[in-house]
Amino acid sequence: MSYVVFILVLAGAWLVGVFGWAQIIGGFQNLKTRGAKMIITIVIWLAILGATFWLVTRFLPSDIWAWVIGIVISFLQVLRQGKIE
Repeated sequence: MSYVVFILVLAGAWLVGVFGWAQIIGGFQNLKTRGAKMIITIVIWLAILGATFWLVTRFLPSDIWAWVIGIVISFLQVLRQGKIE
């Protein structure tokens, strides 16, 4: 059962991370052209990533490594997309 929770946390962190990192990196890229709207987007996605970290540490502390692995994998995937200028 523990492995199932580990996989679910890993998959959830990866999914949130892919969308979050893409929005954060894209927000930094468009910061000059769109201004304050992008700052709001960046802050919201940082808050979502922080909230997922808090939830995992609060309710599933033994599976924190699943969250870390999922977030790191998603970050590396977004960086390797080749669309970052």
